[in-house]
Amino acid sequence: MKINTDKKKLKTLMPVAVLVLLLIIATISLFIRPNLEMDDIKAPQKMSVLMQYGFPTDGFSGDKWEYVKCIKFHGVEVRRVEVDFNKKEITFYDHSEDNEIADVIEHYADLKEDRDLIKTYAYDDMKIEVCFDDMIEFKFY
Repeated sequence: MKINTDKKKLKTLMPVAVLVLLLIIATISLFIRPNLEMDDIKAPQKMSVLMQYGFPTDGFSGDKWEYVKCIKFHGVEVRRVEVDFNKKEITFYDHSEDNEIADVIEHYADLKEDRDLIKTYAYDDMKIEVCFDDMIEFKFY
């Protein structure tokens, strides 16, 4: 008789333990800020952005989220990141003197067009525009 009650307890405790474990993993992933690489930049969808970048730190409207000084890109701290879900764009703002983020883009992506103040690159399914070396727009098609 005691064996049956232990099995019943185990059957009810197992799903609860799995749920608690999943909640712990989700919470950790929401609050630890990532060090992104080129392959991590994907077309913005709310759940994937939330799980990858964490909660927005500055703005949290329905269609535009902002992150301030909490995300790294190839080891370089990004001053501000804007994710625009309507336009399917992610914009990095880099106001450093040495333009490290623009250098990373130049290293990994293929240059398609070089105008006076704007360079256009291609990488996988995105178009990357580097404007004035301090604003980088990732556009997805």
